[in-house]
Parts: sequence; C-alpha cells; structure tokens
Amino acid sequence: IPEVAQPNVVFIPPKNISTDQSKPRVLSAQKPVYPEESRVANEHGKVFVMVFVNVDGTPRNVEIRASSGSYRLDAAAVDAVYKWRFLPANNNGQPVASELIVPIEFSIESE
Repeated sequence: IPEVAQPNVVFIPPKNISTDQSKPRVLSAQKPVYPEESRVANEHGKVFVMVFVNVDGTPRNVEIRASSGSYRLDAAAVDAVYKWRFLPANNNGQPVASELIVPIEFSIESE
C-alpha cells in the first residue's frame, strides 16, 4: 500500500515578526485547517494575509495580500486568522487600531 501524503501547515507565529509595542502582536493563534480537497489535489503554497486589528485585539478585517494560488488554501488561512486574538498596537500607551501582515504556508509532506 503506498504511503499517503499528510497535510502540514508551516506556521511561524507572527508575534516573532516584531516586538515593537507600537505594532500588534499575536496573543493566541489557531493553526489553519488544511482543506481535504486541497490535500487530494496536492495543492500547496504560501498565503500572505493583512490583518486589520481593532483596539480590543480582535481582527476587524482579514484580506489576502498574496495568494497561494489556491482559493481553498487562501480561504482556510483567512478563516483561521479571524479566530486569532492580538495585543493591539499602542500609541503613547493607548491601544490603537492597526494592521499586520501574516505569512501562512501550506505544504503536503510524506511521513
């Protein structure tokens, strides 16, 4: 029986991108779900999403800035990021709305 490729999402927590308090930082992040249809179709790629973060740390809007080439993978990345929570950026000690670009890579690897 041939081995079946297992889906994998390479996930670099965005909080490692910057420690600058004037920028938002990720407090909690759910790993995106690799769509079954994408696994079967051997779809993979990297998605860059822009997250607009509210002053309360919730995502107000999540947009694709660079597509993976698969609408299913792009949608999975957006769906996951909407569930994340952020420490909002601040200006003079006050939370402010801001934005952050997050890379999410989907790849299929054999075990």
